[in-house]
Amino acid sequence: MSIGLVSIDETCKIINGGSWNQTEYVPNGIKVIKVIKVSNLINDGIDESNLDFLPKEALKKYSKNILNAYDLVITTVGSHPQLRASAAGRGFLIPKKYEGSLLN
Repeated sequence: MSIGLVSIDETCKIINGGSWNQTEYVPNGIKVIKVIKVSNLINDGIDESNLDFLPKEALKKYSKNILNAYDLVITTVGSHPQLRASAAGRGFLIPKKYEGSLLN
């Protein structure tokens, strides 16, 4: 039995994180969606101390950026001073509690 090679886009759905204007963010409240940014991804999970939020209406506009539980996020950016460690090139599994959040 031989194992053939396939490209990643043949087996996975690949999306880029969203890119929206800072003015779209809203304060935390009842009708908001969490936004997960590279700066929130840390070695042991997701840092909630600086989460941003978008209104639920943003789900229509950013539907391709909705995270599912256990999605694999591979960062392509993230080497900047405010990160605890460089996130560039690292992979993160999205915990179930963040299902429905948006990937920035």
